[in-house]
Amino acid sequence: MDFGLDGIPLNQPLTGVGHYTLELARALARIAPEDRFELVSPLPSLHLPDREAPSNLHVIQARVNSLSRRFWWQVGLPRYIKRSRFRLFHGTNYSVPLLKQCPTVVTIHDLSLLLWPQTHAQHLARRARWRLPLMARRADAIIVPSQSVKTEVCEHLGIADSTITVIPEAPRSSFWQVPIEETVGAMAKLVEQGKVRHLGLSEAGPQTIRRAHAVHPITAVQSEYSLWTRDYEADTIPVVRELALGFVAYYALGRGFLGGAFNDFAEIGEQEAKRRGPRFHRENFQRNATLLRELQSIAESKGCSVAQLALAWILHQGDFFVPIPGTSKIPHLETNAAAADIQLASTELAAIDRIFPREGGVSGARHAYDRSKELNI
Repeated sequence: MDFGLDGIPLNQPLTGVGHYTLELARALARIAPEDRFELVSPLPSLHLPDREAPSNLHVIQARVNSLSRRFWWQVGLPRYIKRSRFRLFHGTNYSVPLLKQCPTVVTIHDLSLLLWPQTHAQHLARRARWRLPLMARRADAIIVPSQSVKTEVCEHLGIADSTITVIPEAPRSSFWQVPIEETVGAMAKLVEQGKVRHLGLSEAGPQTIRRAHAVHPITAVQSEYSLWTRDYEADTIPVVRELALGFVAYYALGRGFLGGAFNDFAEIGEQEAKRRGPRFHRENFQRNATLLRELQSIAESKGCSVAQLALAWILHQGDFFVPIPGTSKIPHLETNAAAADIQLASTELAAIDRIFPREGGVSGARHAYDRSKELNI
């Protein structure tokens, strides 16, 4: 027995840290076929399909009762490591043992619990404040999925650059590739049983939409779409229009930017999650703010807010568009809904297009890392 890896819940293996841990475990086991690797967890939901598992990667479910399960990561795991005599242990964020039983590597997927605690459950944020810095200091080496996370770890946890290694994430589409026909076929049975009325897809590309629609009528496709994210006009939206589907546009106000809430970079608080997006980085933000001011001048001439103008523009792209701007305030909900009453002339639409063209207008990428193999596929 050689290497131990924390087996965080894999009942949702395609999300966040879960799929990254699985990816790392599979890669290590294949690189060193002569060694034995264990994914260790007290959770019964831990599983690994046979077709995905190298023969030297083993899933180990620790035997614990319901009372001791919650303390297993702090108490049971160090004991298990000591008893198993691992040559090396890999843990994710909080599962690194406090007791130094063997050389330890920790993967830090991101620092959102520390930097943006308001977006997480309070008990998780409290735990992160004391445990994550401690884990990072005690680790012999740290793995992160991107250069941006490495920078955050160095700046906020005070870890030396030489201790951190960047191992990029594989696209999530490389895990459990289920044909869309099989997925939609299963969903269609729910329609037949009267449990759901309509089927929709999220971030599906043109070919996926066609294949899905051939199995069962698809009612709508949901993807990010706004004045500063117009990628899908090239391929997906034409197919949606051809098949007479609905297009649900999320982040219709550009993650709040097109709502006019931030006119200056200094107005974005340091704890604001938006700062992680490249378009909200200081230099990009200043350039994009210039575009927003030009849009604001058109909104003023129409006697509406810039948010209403941005929503009205989406509605003018076709009667099958349904923007869903997020808000937690009733007044904002009412003003957003009023955008449906705004009429835009062809000259006004052309002026807006010149400010926010399909390509080349906005500064900064849509995401902090390449997600081209995850979205619109």
